[in-house]
Amino acid sequence: SDIWAASALLAEVFSSELGPVQRQLVQLEHVVGIGGRHGRTALFVAEEQRGGRSRLVGFVEMFTQEYLSASLPPGSPAVLAGRLKPYVASLAVRQAARGRGLGAELVRACEAAAAGKGQRIVQIQVESTNEVALRLYARLGYRVVAMDTRARKLVGDVFFGESVLFTKLTLEKTLGGDAT
Repeated sequence: SDIWAASALLAEVFSSELGPVQRQLVQLEHVVGIGGRHGRTALFVAEEQRGGRSRLVGFVEMFTQEYLSASLPPGSPAVLAGRLKPYVASLAVRQAARGRGLGAELVRACEAAAAGKGQRIVQIQVESTNEVALRLYARLGYRVVAMDTRARKLVGDVFFGESVLFTKLTLEKTLGGDAT
């Protein structure tokens, strides 16, 4: 049920412009993706209590170095796996819960998990037009290290969606001091 709730939140936050049928398809795509990666990535949630019930209001998934290394094609040089950095793949906070620091708490949980595995750097990829996210990441100490002006994303669902160009920024933070 947590995967279903997280998938619903991701569809709500990232696909709000879609109709209900397309949003349901996007939610199912998230269920398959998160479920397929379950146990191999780091997942954190923020919940609030309301009327004696718990409600998911924030979610983040971090692709760990182990997960990324396992995703490399067979025969990839070992040195390549060592260069992979964990990165925050999805961060979503319900609109009504924004402004309370939940996004920062979720990102810090990812940083702590990465540091606990001996990682010194965490990356985040974000659209260049997502000013709210960029301000958050800057406050948390992330800096832009790369820009891809030819990135593509799927807008809509896998059946009826459209591939569109956008500018993707890669941000990076060194944990616990400067990288050597």
